[in-house]
Amino acid sequence: MTIAGRLQTDVKKMLPIWAVMVGGVLAAIFTVRQNAQSYLQAGIVERSHASAVAQVAYFAGVHDWRKLLESRGLSESGEVKLTGKPGDFKNDPLLLSARSKFETSLSIYPSQLDVHSKLAQLAYWNDEEGRAYYHLGMQDLQVGEKDQAEINFLRSMELSPGDHAAGLALAELLAAKGDWVGSEEVLQRLGTEVSESGPGLFLRGEYELNRSNAAEGFALLRKSLDKNPERVEFYQRYLNYVQLSPELLEHLEFLEKTLEGSQTVSTPPYHRIALLYLQKGEFEKARSVYLRILEFNQQHVGIYMELAQVEYELGNSERARQHLERALSMDYGQFLEQLKRQDLEDLRGIAPQTMVKE
Repeated sequence: MTIAGRLQTDVKKMLPIWAVMVGGVLAAIFTVRQNAQSYLQAGIVERSHASAVAQVAYFAGVHDWRKLLESRGLSESGEVKLTGKPGDFKNDPLLLSARSKFETSLSIYPSQLDVHSKLAQLAYWNDEEGRAYYHLGMQDLQVGEKDQAEINFLRSMELSPGDHAAGLALAELLAAKGDWVGSEEVLQRLGTEVSESGPGLFLRGEYELNRSNAAEGFALLRKSLDKNPERVEFYQRYLNYVQLSPELLEHLEFLEKTLEGSQTVSTPPYHRIALLYLQKGEFEKARSVYLRILEFNQQHVGIYMELAQVEYELGNSERARQHLERALSMDYGQFLEQLKRQDLEDLRGIAPQTMVKE
């Protein structure tokens, strides 16, 4: 069967599934007035489908947001600024509902561009001005405005000294800018409770690693992940420190086990772990991680290409060929680009002639 024919067949098979998924999501958006955890309990989406949970929560939040604006005779503005007065709609049920759903979505995908701006406005209308400036700072970070983010975090800390979210964000921002002394001073001012939290422990671990205290630093990073195993960005930052470590394999096994235990379904940390296993020649371990990724993400051409390499190295030429065919059926252009990037002449040799055109 030609590639086009195979794709047509796959699309026909998927149409009923897509219809059920779309119907379930629409029903959740317009009829269910609960947060995404309730959607999980109701069986609308399964825990493994984290992206679906985040999308349902986000669109349900948008629905409430627009209903709130409509109820107050307001129109949506594309500008990121606070309008009205603090406490304008304090404890409005639609406001509280929208906020809950946006926060649920954000907990799964922290990098959504417009959620922080909406949460800032909702906090402002709910008479939580300090919290509003925290969300404005997070929005600034996402668009690269680090200096403005720092100003907004400081403003938030001034308005809401008991809310430590802005202080932690400021400490992490200063660390990212290389101001480790300033970052540590901010963390110390926040007190023991914050410094012993998951984010606080992670920052303290980074301070130690930057002082070349590897044993103490990694112990703190691990303690942090034990407390907050769902924090995807912690895995990414941890991996930045381990690549030259003589205990690399031990670190990778810890991260893989912790990710698995957290039920986190995010491709980037798993992918980096798989690549490091691959680079170290640990092909069985690499295959296990690649197959784990494919349990929740079947749309990544590079994963199939790299898995093909792993299978080839393990002597499984037929499996390697199957993964190459899958990658080719998804995106021919990306397939060729990835093939050139990996420089896999051996894989070119096992692929059918129709797959790799000059």
